[in-house]
Amino acid sequence: MKIGVIGVGNIGKAIISGLAKSAFVPESHILISDIEKSNLEMVKSSFPKIQSSTENKAAAQANIVILAVKPWLVGGILAEIAPLLEVSRPTLVVVAAGVSFEQIYSKLPDSLSTLPCYRFIPNTAIA
Repeated sequence: MKIGVIGVGNIGKAIISGLAKSAFVPESHILISDIEKSNLEMVKSSFPKIQSSTENKAAAQANIVILAVKPWLVGGILAEIAPLLEVSRPTLVVVAAGVSFEQIYSKLPDSLSTLPCYRFIPNTAIA
C-alpha cells in the first residue's frame, strides 16, 4: 500500500512523521507533494526514503491520498487532481476544517461520486 500526502505544512508534516515512524507502511511507500520545494527538502532530510515531488504525483500513485492543505485551497487542488483520481481511484482523506463532503464532491466529476472519502478535523497540537 502507498500513502500520498499533498500539502507539507505543519499538519502534513505531523502526519508524514507519524506514518514514517510507524510500522503501518514502509517509509519508501510514502509519497509527498507540495508546491514549496523547501518543505519537501525538510521532510526528506529526516526521512530520506520518502518519495517527493512538487507535482501531485501522489494522487496518481497512492492507494490513500491525504489532502492536508488550508481549507480555501481544497477546491482548486481537487479540481487539479481529479483526472489522476479517476485513474487511480484511491481513498481520499481531506484534512481541512470547515470543508464539507458536499463541497468536496462538488469539486469532483460525477465519475468520482462513489470515491471513498473521509474527513479529519485537524488539531494543531499534533503538529
